[in-house]
Amino acid sequence: MKWKKIFQFIDLIKLIYWKKTLGKLGPGSRIFNNVVIKNPKNLYMETKSYIYDECFLAIGKNSKIIIGSNSHLGVRVYCNCSDCNLYIGNDVAIGLYTQIYTYSNSYEIGKIYHNCYKIADVYIGNNVFIGAGVIILPGVKIGDNSVIGAGSIVNKNIPANVLAYGQPISIIKELKK
Repeated sequence: MKWKKIFQFIDLIKLIYWKKTLGKLGPGSRIFNNVVIKNPKNLYMETKSYIYDECFLAIGKNSKIIIGSNSHLGVRVYCNCSDCNLYIGNDVAIGLYTQIYTYSNSYEIGKIYHNCYKIADVYIGNNVFIGAGVIILPGVKIGDNSVIGAGSIVNKNIPANVLAYGQPISIIKELKK
């Protein structure tokens, strides 16, 4: 019983810290253990959203991450959000070990690799399920009610109401309501 009270006290201290540090921490939202957030003032979490253990969110000074209500980032999700924004809708589940990039080196013939970048916002719609180990590249938009299969590389826009997976990603079928 004594340990339970100690852990409850530690959780309360964490809650107070995150409320003072983040841009917004909505009611019922929670950040679990060993989460690293660069520029936490640029993270906005709506009602009942969760960031699970060991996530790393690299948010640029002029960027922001917005996480909608009832959404969660699974264990060890990595977000590289430099110079652009990441929008995560309501009721979104992002599987463990997923990587999301708004900034990435690119390659174009005739350009030196360190002078060539792809920088663009990433939008994840409402009621989206993203399986474990997915990689989402800059500029991608994932439509509402879509499912992205585990291990996929999302290098293009995905419309609403579809099942998509693969490396690179392909639309497999339309999902009916």
